[in-house]
Amino acid sequence: MYASPARLLAVLWLGGCLESSLSPIGEAIPSEADADTDADTDADTDADTDADTDADTDADTDGKPQDTLAVDHNAVFADLDVTPDGSRLYVTRTFESDLIAVSTTDLSLITEIAVGGSAEAVRLSTDGTLALVAVNSSPGQVVVVDTDPSSSTYHTVLTAITLSENGALGLGVHPDGTQAFALSQRPEPGTASAIDLSSLTITQRITPTATGSAPILRDMVFSPDGARGYISVFQSDDANNLVVLSSKTQAFTDAIDLGLPHGGGGPGSMVMVAGEARTTLWVTNNSWKSSGVTVVDVATDAVLTHIDLGPTDGSIPGICADTAGSQVLIAAGQIPMMAFDVESMALTKERVELDSHYDCVVSPDDDFVFVSTSTGEILKIDMLHL
Repeated sequence: MYASPARLLAVLWLGGCLESSLSPIGEAIPSEADADTDADTDADTDADTDADTDADTDADTDGKPQDTLAVDHNAVFADLDVTPDGSRLYVTRTFESDLIAVSTTDLSLITEIAVGGSAEAVRLSTDGTLALVAVNSSPGQVVVVDTDPSSSTYHTVLTAITLSENGALGLGVHPDGTQAFALSQRPEPGTASAIDLSSLTITQRITPTATGSAPILRDMVFSPDGARGYISVFQSDDANNLVVLSSKTQAFTDAIDLGLPHGGGGPGSMVMVAGEARTTLWVTNNSWKSSGVTVVDVATDAVLTHIDLGPTDGSIPGICADTAGSQVLIAAGQIPMMAFDVESMALTKERVELDSHYDCVVSPDDDFVFVSTSTGEILKIDMLHL
């Protein structure tokens, strides 16, 4: 079995299994209007009405953070995704070898689905009816789970697609919903296997030219029009930090040097963001010294900036973005949750929840961010008050 580089660097398993529990983090915001409600009811009615109205309005709109919901699911989490209707999360648990379905309302467990090995990436199909799970085994596998509530096989494994190579860490789903790619590890640098989502079979295997200390294909995202797929290459040399796949020719066409400011580690998780002014690719990087994010202009494949996140727990930072294309969020161990403005690329908000943040996904309505941790919890945070 090939262990994830991120796991080898950072994941700590906490002993002792706790039963799932709900616990709010922080305190609820008290209403400032209650003190005036009972006093002077009979006298000076106008004065009371004005004072109460103003106080209620200020208390409701002062922008203070709301409570965060946290639920312990006894796990070291690997990845998570949310259904298009926003009702469910699908989350992989590394040492449990399963995929769990979680309600986004209260983060309660819906079901556990065994996938037969160390579960890494999970990606939902564009219509939300399938969950693809990368299983880091020898050989690697992609387990396909039915996630259609109207199906007779809802929440069962439909098939396990065996890869020709060892290990499976990353997945990418094409925007048109017809195709997905599974990223294997060995022999290095690994292979991108194209999967037809109607037949659930591999149609093509494509291996890039990539060099480095021990290069591994790590994550994959597509441009908004689906014309190109970008794959991060962990532990790659400078010239091969990203490789670019043409969807039309099903061949690798380019490689991108991110000019990373730190040595060791390498590119990991990514998010593609279609902002108002331009489309940008945000690529996380972990190294032996510090972690960071590199922003690439997709129109030119030019590096726009590097953002230093400072010392983290050594794992690859998790990254997600809102659907409006206005904010990018970072979830990483030992640092606060961070929000960046897409256009200015400036840090706009920070919020401390736990010191074990691992990955994140934003609800389709942009109201909440869901955060997985390496200590067992899933968090639900009010996006408007992050």
